[in-house]
Amino acid sequence: MPAPAEVKTLRLASGVPVIHLIRTAYDTEGRAVEVCDTVMSADANVLSYQLPAT
Repeated sequence: MPAPAEVKTLRLASGVPVIHLIRTAYDTEGRAVEVCDTVMSADANVLSYQLPAT
């Protein structure tokens, strides 16, 4: 469930959960080069990923 600040920032209705997505991108040597930390309303978003099987 969202923190009070997330409810205010995202203008969420009472009882709406959030998705907290943390994604890290790595270079070819295994070093983290980007971190994306996203909080979104769970009732208004769908996550869909296609990852290569390598």
